[in-house]
Amino acid sequence: MRVLYLVNVPRARLTGAARRFLALARTARARGAEVTLVAPPGSAIERAAAEQGFPFHPATFRPRLHDVRDLRRLVRELAPDVVHAASIFPLASAMPRTVLRRGPGARPALFASVLVDPASEIVFADGPRPLATRLRNRIARRIAPRLDALFPVSRIVAESLASLGIRGNTIVSGAVIDVGELQRRAAAPVELPAGRPLVGSAIGQLEPLKGARFLVTAFASLAAAYPEAALLVAGEGSERRELEALAAQLGVGERVHFVGYLEDSAPVVARLDLYVSPSLTEGLGQAIAEAMALGVPVVVTDVGGVRELVAEDRGLLVPAADADALGAAMCRALGDPALAAAMAARGKAFVAAAYGGGAANDVVWAEYLRATRGRAAAS
Repeated sequence: MRVLYLVNVPRARLTGAARRFLALARTARARGAEVTLVAPPGSAIERAAAEQGFPFHPATFRPRLHDVRDLRRLVRELAPDVVHAASIFPLASAMPRTVLRRGPGARPALFASVLVDPASEIVFADGPRPLATRLRNRIARRIAPRLDALFPVSRIVAESLASLGIRGNTIVSGAVIDVGELQRRAAAPVELPAGRPLVGSAIGQLEPLKGARFLVTAFASLAAAYPEAALLVAGEGSERRELEALAAQLGVGERVHFVGYLEDSAPVVARLDLYVSPSLTEGLGQAIAEAMALGVPVVVTDVGGVRELVAEDRGLLVPAADADALGAAMCRALGDPALAAAMAARGKAFVAAAYGGGAANDVVWAEYLRATRGRAAAS
């Protein structure tokens, strides 16, 4: 089986989506597939492909004539049995004839993942983009019924797709967590800032959609109750200077540590007393799931599919964009060690059972087999 992954993630640092597709690629290769990755040049996917031994082809995925033409040519030359895209748009660029209408002859099995809430206009790092959101969903409504499967990352995202009239063979894939490998990474030595309790967040992108400003503001209220507390924020982006200035303005500049982007945040997260996600939007929350798998209590905003992770007292949920509620929940978790320990234990057990052992990758691989075997039988 030849599998082609179209990953329209241009960032030079690994995001949750990039990690997810690299894990899928490793699973497919381990099961005997010939795997090729297509992603923007200079992206983290290109670097990871070289490190992990995957064939790689650059593509920009921009809606320009020559970019679309080059991408279509590449797909024809590679002749994959399966094409799996990180969102629906790359499929529209790479295979317009087969996804926009049923073309003659055989075609690859087609799949797309949906890792963000399609109804949200703030999934773009540079802020709300309502026009782009409407256009994306219009394309999705047209293409989704012609795909072999659509993989929303959570039930909430699946419900959002249905509410927008985006229908097809929809299969919730869930988080991608290799618990054993995560724990091995977490055991690596790491230097941490002084101060206890140590609160942290592996935000990755210091952009408006991640809500870091609410975390810094909430920590300022927490710091009054915990004079030795420290906040560690892992990530990089356009808001960093603004966030540093905010911390200084609130009088906690020396206690808030912006450590930049971490290629692997597991060693840091595993040693936190509390993990906090202030995000304004999430499809599910891969970083949250990893913190839970490492046995760290979590306080998170109630956005997207996050509730599916922390329901049944596996963490504390607060409204998004509410620094007061976030600060109160942080104080509650840190002020009640028994509550924090119980949440952490339940969260760790849940993630291991629901997402451990490569369950999400197994779901995707089963669909690859179903679709390709169906085509072989039809032939």
